[in-house]
Amino acid sequence: GTSPRAYLRTSDTEKRPEDLYRKATSALLNEGINLVELYNEAMRLAGLPDEMIPASSASGKTQGYHPSGYIKVIDDVTGLSVPVKNITVKTRRWFKIDETTTDSKGYYAINKSYRQKANVVLKFRNNFITIRGISGAFKVWEYAQALEKELGLYSSGQVNVTLPYVANADTYGALQWAAAHAMNTHYDMKQYSTANALPGPFSFMNVWITSAWTRAASASMLRALIHEPVKLNDALNFMLAPSPQTVAPFIRKMFTNWLPDITMRLQQVDANGNPTGNTQRAADISNTFFHEFGHSQHYAQVGDGYWIIEIANTILKGGYGTKTSAFGPGRTAVVESWGFFIGNTFNETKYRAILRNPLATARADKDRDQLENQIPNDTNWQGWIPFGALYDMRDIGEPAFTTVVDNVSGYSLAGLFKGFQSNVTTVQELRQEILNRNGNSQLTQVNQLITSYRW
Repeated sequence: GTSPRAYLRTSDTEKRPEDLYRKATSALLNEGINLVELYNEAMRLAGLPDEMIPASSASGKTQGYHPSGYIKVIDDVTGLSVPVKNITVKTRRWFKIDETTTDSKGYYAINKSYRQKANVVLKFRNNFITIRGISGAFKVWEYAQALEKELGLYSSGQVNVTLPYVANADTYGALQWAAAHAMNTHYDMKQYSTANALPGPFSFMNVWITSAWTRAASASMLRALIHEPVKLNDALNFMLAPSPQTVAPFIRKMFTNWLPDITMRLQQVDANGNPTGNTQRAADISNTFFHEFGHSQHYAQVGDGYWIIEIANTILKGGYGTKTSAFGPGRTAVVESWGFFIGNTFNETKYRAILRNPLATARADKDRDQLENQIPNDTNWQGWIPFGALYDMRDIGEPAFTTVVDNVSGYSLAGLFKGFQSNVTTVQELRQEILNRNGNSQLTQVNQLITSYRW
């Protein structure tokens, strides 16, 4: 720990603003009070003799230990234990507090030393993202702070933790497990985006993972709506489906105070879209967050006005709507095409990189095939949102059963994303903007491709 005198010296040197700690320390020293003796007396009176500093230590410093270890999480799809990256680990022993974040291997090391047992806590946040786990509509504290997990009191050695898969979605264990995968997906999203000359996800986001009472997933970026009271109210009712009237009065206040940018429902759903009570699988969670973080990329590029209209149209349609909906089907086709495309593309990248694991390879194939094998139609969103067209502009060849005419190849992710500008509200405008910003590369073939997607 830092001695009071050292604190004063560094404070003066660094010109820190005066605070109560500094003022109190200065006053005590001016009165000639021995701060070590004062501290020891306070610990004795509090019944905490183990916290007393030995009198033989004139500086108030004694040898201690530095908490360190690995944080990992189980991927239930591959069966592997994987590191949790860039998650905050906090330690505390009475007045001594410190925190750090894990590295790409899930390793952390606390700088401060502790002589006695210190409490170690996982905080599901970092400088870029805060995850709140909402297990009940009326649990106020869950909206106000990041999700966390108490790891316990430790006094020596490494503190290693592996978060297990928890099938029951209505538990903190399930929320913590899912949040760890969300943290990893955010980290991976930044890495994959940089590698492909794409902007990363939006600079800072509040993410809610909830137990079944919000829609499956949404990147509303609600802070963009805070100055639009009517639209904000409509957005809240929409996002709180399927039971906005039950939870909305209280939740609306919570949304206003701690607006989420992204929400995800933790439970799996059946064929009719009804929650089953079981926690989603790791690969589905990462795909969803790649998708929603992709929306945040798009939002950052097109701005508030574009996104407010998209959210308003989604509310009016009650979701994606149809290809002939009165409210912005073209805009929805554009927005969701990037979400599905980048979600599947990056999820394939993630699982394809796990070598010698057939389960990982099978999942990578599944994500690729949803893009490669899309069959265009006008009757369901899986057919009229043209996420497969973006994939086809990069690959070579096309399965005959899709009826798609694909003679395009070689477009980069960055080249495609350049087309998603604020003036683009239809698939035809997207096609033209991509061509304009890529030197009209393969113009005839691109036009042929988009036509075969029924746009």
